Amino acid sequence: MGVKKICKLCPHRCNFNILSARGLCHLIGPNQLLMDNKIFIRRSNIELTGFFHFFPGHECLEISLPSCNLRCTFCEKERKSYSITSLTDLSKILEKENRKMIIVLDCSFSILPPPLINKIIELKHRYPCIYISHITNGFIEKERFIKLMRNFDALLVRFFGFSDLAYSRVSIAPRAWRYAAEITKTALENNIFLELSYTIIPGYNEEDYALFLRWLVSLKAFKIPLHIKRFYPRYLLKDKAPTRTKLLMEAFNKAKRMGFHYVYIDDIYEGKARNTYCPNDGSLLIRRVGYFVDALGITDSHCKKCGEKIPIKGEISSHNLKALFKVPGEKIEGRRG
Repeated sequence: MGVKKICKLCPHRCNFNILSARGLCHLIGPNQLLMDNKIFIRRSNIELTGFFHFFPGHECLEISLPSCNLRCTFCEKERKSYSITSLTDLSKILEKENRKMIIVLDCSFSILPPPLINKIIELKHRYPCIYISHITNGFIEKERFIKLMRNFDALLVRFFGFSDLAYSRVSIAPRAWRYAAEITKTALENNIFLELSYTIIPGYNEEDYALFLRWLVSLKAFKIPLHIKRFYPRYLLKDKAPTRTKLLMEAFNKAKRMGFHYVYIDDIYEGKARNTYCPNDGSLLIRRVGYFVDALGITDSHCKKCGEKIPIKGEISSHNLKALFKVPGEKIEGRRG
């Protein structure tokens, strides 16, 4: 019988002997070693990853791992459009780029062994033009998160419900939402730039959404960008219907009525629920069409009209959307075709 080892990188506290393959996350093996020193990497748009207020409109480098510690029943971790590389190669890629780069780390990185997460953090210190944002499911011990968070320029915490029941339906960690809530509260207390998302899964977590909003009200988190996300049927939930746009709009309107300033529906092409408006005078600040953004009424993170401070981190990479997309009833000079 092998010597028992306990992994302390996340709340699962996986117990396995020295011959065991890997923990519940399918990433970590004996002695807290990453089983496969492979990562997935692709060029993307920052809005596509889920951030709307962090360097809006910019290109980014999205980095992810093949699994995570929630093992959600609707996430197959498909990486068909990603290139496979290693952490060593990542340093070479950034060296070759030699320009401003926004890195987005997906939810697996908070459970990486310290030597590997430190390698990524070292890149930030070595290259001053690198900005690191982190998308997390929040299922991480508070003490470990506190050590990591100050190395991140922005944080996006994902919620898939707000109860043990909802999380037991979609993941292997029914209490993970409690950790995500604690991480969110800690980030707020430490002034970490923060965005939140809530994925609405029909028949699984609609009722929790009201609890989630009331909890945010208790934190007075009205200025945090809140993303309402559509569920798409895949993996073990292929038989479920995707979230209807009507349900997403109801969730959007409910959050706006409760006083949240920056509420978005990520999975629509354009419209009111994708744009950014001034909470003070209602001016259109940023218009989004697909993943293009047009900074119409904002300068240096302030409303041009009234001067209201908008929680935007980093400059906006703006596009002239009238030149990119023909607006009905308007003639665009110089446009061909």
